Amino acid sequence: MRVPTLKCSGGCIGFTAFLFMAGGLTLQFMIDGVVSQQAKDMLPLKGNDSALFQPWVDHGGYGSPVYNYQFVWNITNPKEYLEGEKPNVEKIGPFVYRMFDWRENVTWSDDDAKENISFTYHNYNVFIPERTSPELDLKAKVYVPNFALQGLLTTVRSALIDDPLLLKIVFEAFRVELALVDEGIILHKTIDEVMWGFEDRALLVLIEIAKERGVDVPPSVSSYIGLQAIDTPEFYAQPSIQYSGTSDYKLTAEYRTWCGLEDLSQFWPEAPEITGTDGWQFSPNPPEVISLFFDALPAVVNITKGDKDEISGIHSHQYHISSETWDNQSWFGQTHYLYGPNGVLNATSAQTANIMVSKPHFLDADPYYASLLTGMEPADRDRDDTTIWIEPITGSAVAANQRIMINLQMSPWLCEVTKHVHGSIHADCNISEAVVPMMIANEITTISPNEADALKSQIYGIPNTVKLVAWILFGASFALIGWTALIVKAVRTPHPYELVHGEEEDIASANGDYEAPNPRK
Repeated sequence: MRVPTLKCSGGCIGFTAFLFMAGGLTLQFMIDGVVSQQAKDMLPLKGNDSALFQPWVDHGGYGSPVYNYQFVWNITNPKEYLEGEKPNVEKIGPFVYRMFDWRENVTWSDDDAKENISFTYHNYNVFIPERTSPELDLKAKVYVPNFALQGLLTTVRSALIDDPLLLKIVFEAFRVELALVDEGIILHKTIDEVMWGFEDRALLVLIEIAKERGVDVPPSVSSYIGLQAIDTPEFYAQPSIQYSGTSDYKLTAEYRTWCGLEDLSQFWPEAPEITGTDGWQFSPNPPEVISLFFDALPAVVNITKGDKDEISGIHSHQYHISSETWDNQSWFGQTHYLYGPNGVLNATSAQTANIMVSKPHFLDADPYYASLLTGMEPADRDRDDTTIWIEPITGSAVAANQRIMINLQMSPWLCEVTKHVHGSIHADCNISEAVVPMMIANEITTISPNEADALKSQIYGIPNTVKLVAWILFGASFALIGWTALIVKAVRTPHPYELVHGEEEDIASANGDYEAPNPRK
């Protein structure tokens, strides 16, 4: 009975090992599907109870604060610059602000799928003194180009370029008014005023003079001068629309319209479509190149996949703004670049003044631009490049450093208006062509520990459990296979007692003494 029992046991154990192995392999193949299902469940903005709704509606305040590290550039030789020398610039900062960025008036479309979600932006910046060096003073004065005045002069010059006599009359009126208030193409204002703005009464008078001469002055040219707004700009009162992701979760948070606009023809002659997301959420399993809607410009830029990294225990990929974005052959077209050298985006059509946008310290730009200045330190990729860390399963951004530098193109023709008076500086105007930096903005955010734990639980919890069960089944199957092998070996190898007993029977049979066993005994 011993051999049949062992054979039966070995067969059962071997079959169980096969089932465990098959189960482990099945679970391994199911992991991708489980992960995909996790993303499908998490991403759509179906309602207030959606997993990502609260971070979406209150990005920057919900738990992952967004800090804006700002630097202002000071022209240390304003008089010499006006007389023909290169501008010598000095970077001052960072002044740290916390940016609260949230969405209001959130409504879903009336269709059954609730495919679109409408909202209005609201943001507010709060100065954080404990993150700012005590040696820095917002009330300190700096010399910066008068970008608002230049915007008005550019508008008037473009409008009256075919009427040189009227242009001369308007510029002469400007010159008289500027002399009365001791103001010119160089401002001497506090850092706080430069960053967040102030009312310039002289500019208000100039705008009225231009309007009286028939110049159509756009709303973007105003008497309020500031590189940015402390509160939500009025423009953002118009509703924006994004995909909710209910029909296709991979399109969650993709723009359909932005502040009431379907394209950017108001800012760029090429009228590019508004595509991509605003940077907090991307498509799951993002490709090598992703579209990012950069509303600070505003423009659509491409970000390109870089190295793998880990943020708070979350596996991620680094993405950087593609260097081709700043090339003359990008979708912006030749008209939006200066002269020909790559690396500086001409945002004049978007910002009215001759605003040039670049990476900080002219990273990835032609050396030509840095050669127009003195005092600027060389570019450093780790310090100056924009980087977004994207978790690939859900496409969620878990950290970001968005860095840009705002510059102003200074040209000799500006001397036509302010020949002798430039604010508090009295000098003959003889400026050379230069792209003068005014400000660096660096928005930094990193997923909070609580949010990181929640995201890891959502994206790794069930898949890790499935993996653990699969490996347990693999381990059990290998153990059972080993057990089965031992049983097979035991069946094929006679026991020593059986061998001896068998030999005695053979000898007795040969001598004629063997008696068959009597089952009745």
